[in-house]
Amino acid sequence: MDELHRAGVALAAYLQEHLHGTEEFWLWVTYLGDPGFIFLFYFPLAYALQHQLGVTVLWLAAISEWLNVVFKW
Repeated sequence: MDELHRAGVALAAYLQEHLHGTEEFWLWVTYLGDPGFIFLFYFPLAYALQHQLGVTVLWLAAISEWLNVVFKW
């Protein structure tokens, strides 16, 4: 587990050193994965395309948000 943590820290340090000026891009990527964006954009789009797909997206978003909160406790 410590080795995995070290690798993550090394990757973060590398990205910070070599990818200057990409902050706006990464903020945009983070926004796309935000649970609020999922409920407001992905769910209605998926529901409009196919009813069952929309319901699945809604359930997955709800469960993933719930798990996120539980694991943060």
